Amino acid sequence: MAESARSPQRGRVLVWGACGFVGRHLVSELCARGRRVSVLTRERTRYPATAWETEVDWYELAGEAVSDARVIAAAVADVDVVYDLAGSTGAVQSNRDPLDSLQRNNVALLQVLEAIRLEGRRPRVVLASSRLVYGKPVTLPVDEDHPLAPESIYAAHKLCCEHYLRVYAAQGLLSYTIARISNAYGPDAQWTTRPHGMVNAFVRQAVAGTPIRLFGDGSQLRDLIYVADLVDVVIACGEMPAAADVTLNVGTGVGVSLREMAERIVAMAGGPAVEFVPWPADFAMVETGDYVTNPTRLHRILGVLPRWTIQQGLEATLASCRADVADGAAAAAAAPDIDHSPA
Repeated sequence: MAESARSPQRGRVLVWGACGFVGRHLVSELCARGRRVSVLTRERTRYPATAWETEVDWYELAGEAVSDARVIAAAVADVDVVYDLAGSTGAVQSNRDPLDSLQRNNVALLQVLEAIRLEGRRPRVVLASSRLVYGKPVTLPVDEDHPLAPESIYAAHKLCCEHYLRVYAAQGLLSYTIARISNAYGPDAQWTTRPHGMVNAFVRQAVAGTPIRLFGDGSQLRDLIYVADLVDVVIACGEMPAAADVTLNVGTGVGVSLREMAERIVAMAGGPAVEFVPWPADFAMVETGDYVTNPTRLHRILGVLPRWTIQQGLEATLASCRADVADGAAAAAAAPDIDHSPA
C-alpha cells in the first residue's frame, strides 16, 4: 500500500495489549516502520522479553482504579491511533467465567474510551474483534452483512465493544475501524506456556511429539491468516482515511479443514498421527462449524493482499517452535489444551 494512500499523521500510536501474540508482532512492525510507539499493558513480567523493550514508552496497569485511570490518561495523551488488542480470548473460558470476560473486554475498553473522551484528540481506534460475532454461518463465504448471532459470552462481549465504538464515534470523540479477525497463527513467544490459537497449538504438540487431538472428525473449515499478513491489515486500519468508521472481515478467503491442517503439520513436523476424540460438552456448545471470510470489502478499502501462503506460514511457524525446543524449554512443557473456536 503506497504511503500516499495513508493518513499524513505521523504522531504517536498506542498499542494496548502489546505483550500478546498479535500485539508483539504489531509493535515490532510499527517500530520497524519508524512509528513512535507507546504500549499499554498489565502484568508485563508474565511475558518474555522483546526486541523492542527499549524502543517504546511503557504504560503499565497495576489493577488499582485510581492509579490505573492516571496511567490510561497518560497513555492516550497525544496519540493519533489506538490499536486495541487487549482482553481475554476463548469462547469456552468466557462461558466458564462471564464476569472475568466482561471486566477484561468491556470494562477495560470503556476505561480507555473515557480517557480518550477527556483527552479530546479524536484518535482512530482499531478494535481487534472476532469472526465469532457471526455465530454459525448461514452462508459462505461470510461478508460483513451476515447476520450477527454470538454463541458465547466472549463473542457477545466483542459485539458489545463494537457498539461502544459506534456510540463514541457518533458523539464525535473518535473514528474507528472494527476488524473481525479469523484464526491467526505464526511465530509465538509463548511456546512454553500457552501458544496462541488452534494452529499454534497443533504445531506445539507435533514438535513436542504429542499427538494432536481433534474433536469429532475435524472436517469443519477455518480461514487461517498468517500473523505478518494480519499485522499489515491492522496497521492499514489505523492509517488509511478510507478505513474510518467501517467494519472489516479479516481473513484470506480460503477455507482449510482442521483435519487437513493437523495432518499437514504432522507431516511437516514428523510428529505422531492425529487422534480423534469426542467433543467435550462445553466445546461443542460454542463450535460454529465451517467459517470462510469474504475479504472483498477488506481488499477494496485497504488494498492489502496476503503475502504469505499457508505453506510458507507453517514453515516459519514450525521453525520458531523448533528453535524453542532446541533451547530445551518447549520440550519440557506440557502440551496445551486446544480450543477450536476462538478467532
